Amino acid sequence: MTPRGRAASALVLVLLLAALCGAQVHAPDASPGKVILGRPSVEAAFQLLLAADFALPLPSNAGAAAPANSSSLWWCSECRAAEDASLAPEAPRLLLGAARATTLAQIGVGKNRPVVMSTRDFVLVCAVAQTLVKDLSREELAFARAWAGTPRGDLDAHASAHLWLWRMLRLQAHFEALLGLNAAPPRGALPAPGARFGHGQRGEVYLFADIEAYRAFGRHHFGSSGARTSWWFHQGAGACVAAQCVGSEGSAEESARFDHSMAHQCFFMYREFLYHLPAWVHEGLGAWFERRHKVHGATFCLLGAVQGWNTDIGDDWWAQLKLRVQTGKDEAVVPFSQRSKLHELPPELHPQAWALTAYLIGLGPQRYRVFLDTLKKQRAEESTPELLYRAVETAYGCDLVSLQDNWRAWVKGLKGKP
Repeated sequence: MTPRGRAASALVLVLLLAALCGAQVHAPDASPGKVILGRPSVEAAFQLLLAADFALPLPSNAGAAAPANSSSLWWCSECRAAEDASLAPEAPRLLLGAARATTLAQIGVGKNRPVVMSTRDFVLVCAVAQTLVKDLSREELAFARAWAGTPRGDLDAHASAHLWLWRMLRLQAHFEALLGLNAAPPRGALPAPGARFGHGQRGEVYLFADIEAYRAFGRHHFGSSGARTSWWFHQGAGACVAAQCVGSEGSAEESARFDHSMAHQCFFMYREFLYHLPAWVHEGLGAWFERRHKVHGATFCLLGAVQGWNTDIGDDWWAQLKLRVQTGKDEAVVPFSQRSKLHELPPELHPQAWALTAYLIGLGPQRYRVFLDTLKKQRAEESTPELLYRAVETAYGCDLVSLQDNWRAWVKGLKGKP
């Protein structure tokens, strides 16, 4: 056999052994140690069909009682008399660690009392007196009217609460589907955490139509509030708390912003671990859910006052990001991941957080589940950069530099546009 023939045979043998052993095979032109992760499509990375779209069964006719298989999904302060109390989730006795009536009395909504709803995992307090139907999808409108008994016209306070409950349950279903929490865990993942994503208390979500009531709520309970959305951890109640003021933007845009906030809520409740991860991990996931909507704004989360931020970065995040990557102006993954506080992630870096998250999801939701599960199990002696390195290595089989190289090549070469 010629030397060339012997070399070819040896290469075939090496590749065969690598396949039998489950080893990572590198492309012939790859540098030593470089891992080729793949290049997911636009659909896989940015939209990701999560089984069938979320839906709840509707009552057979207006005013009929809810079907038994769905009445157990929530308790409602306005329609509780029509529900089987033995099936409904427990009504919240406490809100923000105080008696429910005490906390509700602090929410100024004029003559309209807030509607309180609860599920197995969340409590929703909706102080929204009316919702205009002109921007609602047909599915949203049918659900809200059927369950709240509002046959026509704009939605009253009760129907509005059911609409926001539907949106909350839909986001939760998509989050659970993304992580595969209702299926067998992939290799390397932790078992599904069960009720409340493993958190000790139900999450609490507050919706306001009045901006001053929203601000007063934030000042009273937490000392501050975001421009129109806020998220806190209430130490006394041991609960994750989100608040949003709605009514000034279009309904579709507010629904997208709500998904951003609820993605944070689910993420931080997941496995009940609240240390400071790299900011891009949870901000990227919030933007990923928000920008799945055809109509959306741009939510920039921060803690504390920030000077000099320019939030007017436009809506075409992909074009901006691709230009930054092509000109080498994107931030290297290690310093990018050392930004653990939200105010350390300025608006111009949010497209990078969003696209890096999309890339990891596009490589496979099972891998992304392992990635998050590893992040949620930080070892006592482990620094945050070490933890991130271990999560990437466990889920994707590469180091941070290889991840960065693969991501940059994907951004440069992706066919199509999110």
